[in-house]
Amino acid sequence: MASDGDFGALSDAQRAQYEAIARKLAQTVQNTQEIRDGYTFRFPLAVWGAVTDFVLLERKCCPFLRFELSLTDGDDFSLTLRGRDDDAAFVRAEVEALRLA
Repeated sequence: MASDGDFGALSDAQRAQYEAIARKLAQTVQNTQEIRDGYTFRFPLAVWGAVTDFVLLERKCCPFLRFELSLTDGDDFSLTLRGRDDDAAFVRAEVEALRLA
């Protein structure tokens, strides 16, 4: 059974913070790649803190998702967002929301 996010898990202040971070990340993402069970995003190192804040907030409402941060030798890093097979539609919707933020 596919999971849905519980945005009620965020306070109004956290929701506002989440939306502001999502807008920032949508503007700074360098690459988005769909993988079998999710997406990998590449960001400049300058937004590391914003990405970790995003992950902490996203985990509150979507604990079924898995997050992986990978730091490279360069000036960028990747965030991989994974879900179970039946979460694919939800993950796609989350990614589209980030793209449109």
